[in-house]
Amino acid sequence: MPKLMNTLYVTTQGSYLFCENEAIAVKIGGEVKVRLPAHTIETVVCFGNTTVSTPLIAFCGERGIGLVFLSEYGRFYGRVNGPVSGNVLLRRRQYKASEDPTFSVPFIRGLLSGKLINSRDMLLRSSRAHPDGEAAEKLKTDAAQLAELGEQLQTADCPETLRGIEGVAASVYFGQFDRMLKTKFDDLRFDVRSRQPPKNPVNAVLSFLYVLLASDIQSALETVGLDPAVGFLHTMRPGEAVPGVGSHGGASCAVV
Repeated sequence: MPKLMNTLYVTTQGSYLFCENEAIAVKIGGEVKVRLPAHTIETVVCFGNTTVSTPLIAFCGERGIGLVFLSEYGRFYGRVNGPVSGNVLLRRRQYKASEDPTFSVPFIRGLLSGKLINSRDMLLRSSRAHPDGEAAEKLKTDAAQLAELGEQLQTADCPETLRGIEGVAASVYFGQFDRMLKTKFDDLRFDVRSRQPPKNPVNAVLSFLYVLLASDIQSALETVGLDPAVGFLHTMRPGEAVPGVGSHGGASCAVV
């Protein structure tokens, strides 16, 4: 089983990253602020005006440490990876599996079952802690609806039907998102999920987290030699690096 590594987020503008022996160091204003052993780092995420030394790029490439570059506000610029692992036979099998419904349908069903179970658990957890009894009941009602949609997944026999169920489930889940936030600040209210561009601060945070999650997924796929452009849940489109990124995820991190 692969070991779960940390992600280093460098958010301070003007930071300079370099390698020092077997460590990744961050210098700010001429002073080294942190040194982290490279063997504990899986990905380095750099925000905005951050400089990375050429030796560090080579160091990370040789050791399979991903380097991700984002704008100061989280817009994805690009990533640097070392050589692709795995072999062509593995990727050939991946391409065949993506076109084989006897493999793709059970795979999608399992993926969405996990997503709906997690979404349902989030609604139920929020309902137990919600101070408003009426809102708590609504959360429970929609959690039950997600459970029913989960049962429908088990009889769906094509990707299009499975994607349709996922769409309905996402609508139900995000319909309760504002209740789960339980905020009194108007700027932090959630009305509807919006992308490209996000229309409010909550959507901006969601999109930012999706960028980080997509980067982690892409790195994990490339590490084992899989093609991140080939997915099962969504149809393949030119320019889509990681199809079908879900809505829940997490990672351990260090922030500079």
